Amino acid sequence: DAAEEVVAPAMPAECLLDRNALIMGYSGVYSSFLKHAIRQSERYGVPAHQLLHRAGQRKLIGGQEDQLIDIALEIKREQQSGATATR
Repeated sequence: DAAEEVVAPAMPAECLLDRNALIMGYSGVYSSFLKHAIRQSERYGVPAHQLLHRAGQRKLIGGQEDQLIDIALEIKREQQSGATATR
């Protein structure tokens, strides 16, 4: 009963196992990074899973989600320089 009456209404969506969730676990990134990574992915046009993976490489911890902006800008620069180099 508690699952349906208390937990289900509090959950914004069902649990989802996708690329981002797998990378988050693989990289050891705290779950609070997921929504921030998706937001920065949409804002800067970079893959969220790359943001999460790099956050894990840098061993970021909860409360450091703002650093995803720097990572997104870094990935964006790499994408642009790679596109320029292939032309």
